[in-house]
Amino acid sequence: MPSNTKPSSREESRSAPRTAAAYLREAGANDPHRVDCADHVCRIAALLDEEGKSPWVGMVRDRQGDFHGALIPRSFRGVTWTKHYVCCAGEEAWDPLAGSALSLADYTTVVFGRPLAVERYLSEDETADLLHRGALRDAFRPRRAGD
Repeated sequence: MPSNTKPSSREESRSAPRTAAAYLREAGANDPHRVDCADHVCRIAALLDEEGKSPWVGMVRDRQGDFHGALIPRSFRGVTWTKHYVCCAGEEAWDPLAGSALSLADYTTVVFGRPLAVERYLSEDETADLLHRGALRDAFRPRRAGD
């Protein structure tokens, strides 16, 4: 296929991972921080939903008063964030930075090297509603005061 030709949706669906576990392996083997974490969350949530699971969105921050500490993934030391979103289902976190689903109890220690809380950013119901309306990505846009 010529390099300037976009693959058809049929070709994309053939090559796209069909399970959340396959997505984690593929995205983790590639450069997982190259894609925004919210984009990963949206794709993983759709796959988990198709698998009959009830995804929800978690948020990780190292917040101490008004200070937001740096989140540095162990696998990509040149990258730093102050907030990170992760798709969760039940008591598991599904993040390409880990390469496989991890228990919430182990997730931040494995990915960031220290125990941190995974806050519930969107519940299962909110995630399902936004996902089915095609509006999940919009939930990550900055919110204005009063919204």
